[in-house]
Amino acid sequence: MRTPQFIALLQETHGKMLALTASKGAEYAGDHDQLANFKRLGLEMDETPEKALWHLLKKHMDSLRTYIMDTEKGIVREYSEPITGRVDDAILYLNLLKALIVEREGITEDLQPELQAGGPAPGSEGLESQFGPGVAPSIEDIQEDVAQWADKVFPGRTAHGSLSKLVLEEIPEFIASKMQDPLEYADLLIMILDIAHLQKINVGRAVVEKMHINKYKRTWAIDPKTGYLKHQEKPHA
Repeated sequence: MRTPQFIALLQETHGKMLALTASKGAEYAGDHDQLANFKRLGLEMDETPEKALWHLLKKHMDSLRTYIMDTEKGIVREYSEPITGRVDDAILYLNLLKALIVEREGITEDLQPELQAGGPAPGSEGLESQFGPGVAPSIEDIQEDVAQWADKVFPGRTAHGSLSKLVLEEIPEFIASKMQDPLEYADLLIMILDIAHLQKINVGRAVVEKMHINKYKRTWAIDPKTGYLKHQEKPHA
């Protein structure tokens, strides 16, 4: 795996960790304490929260061990869920274990100053507080952030009104920049993502579906009349 692919994998995994934390964390712990579930289980089983977490983590580690041993022996079997999902779950539990250790040991060196002081959690101020330099959020994360901001600032906007602004203002500004200004690209994307939000369309899923069509269900060639790429549907086998 080349470095750009690995970085993309790290970014995707980071997004999944945030999504899992938002869903499972809220279900098991609520907003007050992400570690509450393990503390509660520890009390019930008369053991530490770390050991209670280990019982849950071990289930995923056992599945990973089985996969590794199967691979070595050339055994192919069906799993109850994708093995990469087990990896994601294990990574999340390891992050939670790190949080328990940080909390128990009073470690603050690696934490941002506002978190050391009990300040706002990551995400409370938008995507800029969640992702460091060189790390990009998923398109779903961006669309959600755009939607939350636009709903707050422009609650009465409509999809048609936003489309007019895109065509009459943002695209001309993009052309005037001679396609050299990254922020003009951002303006176009923000407008498109917000219009999709107003129309209840998940752009990330739509892109994946459309790229599948582009790759596997169409052929492409230059139209001699226009000089543009043009597609044709592949004939059914």
